[in-house]
Amino acid sequence: MKEVVSTTVTVVTLAAWVADRFRAERTLAWERERHRQELEAADMRRQADVAAALTDATTGLPTRRAWEPAAAECLRVPVDFALLDIDGFKQINDSYGHLVGDCILRLVASRMRDALGAEALIGRAGGDEIVTVAASGVAWEEVLAMVEAPVRLPGDGHAIPVRVSIGVVCTCGPADSTDLSQALSIADEAMYEAKKAGGGFRKVALSYSCQRDVESAAYVGLRS
Repeated sequence: MKEVVSTTVTVVTLAAWVADRFRAERTLAWERERHRQELEAADMRRQADVAAALTDATTGLPTRRAWEPAAAECLRVPVDFALLDIDGFKQINDSYGHLVGDCILRLVASRMRDALGAEALIGRAGGDEIVTVAASGVAWEEVLAMVEAPVRLPGDGHAIPVRVSIGVVCTCGPADSTDLSQALSIADEAMYEAKKAGGGFRKVALSYSCQRDVESAAYVGLRS
């Protein structure tokens, strides 16, 4: 009888141990799954944060953080590096509201993409400025004509004129490369020269040394 009781106690104890072990392993599996889901959610949030940091919310263009490394790499070969500014953008916002201003900014970005093609690098430099890097030999007169088409408001069909100023730097390529900060500086200077002349584009041809100052560079290609 004692042996039967002892055996029963052993079986019950073993069953309890197995049940406890099962519960512990199940709890551990749940904890592991919860931890995996938390890590996955954190990784998805991180990827979303990175994507948000790399894409401008208004235009959908790459932000400076995204386009700067790509633009610097593009300058290893001859390219047309350009900086565009929308003329009178503050007046547009003041007269029609920021929603219309944002719409025009998006439209200008889209027109630049249509004019330069999918191969061109186009990004938002900040404010109403857009930076582009395209293969050498862009017909900037045609780009200007496409970008400056008036925008008609829905409803009354009122047309808002779109005017821009573009500074273009024709870089030299690997034999005499231009760094990004220098290209931006020269394009910015050329853009403001175009703006002072009434808009359009002004092109700086760096013909023999990409270390030249803006003042010594040859300006060509003014809009008529």
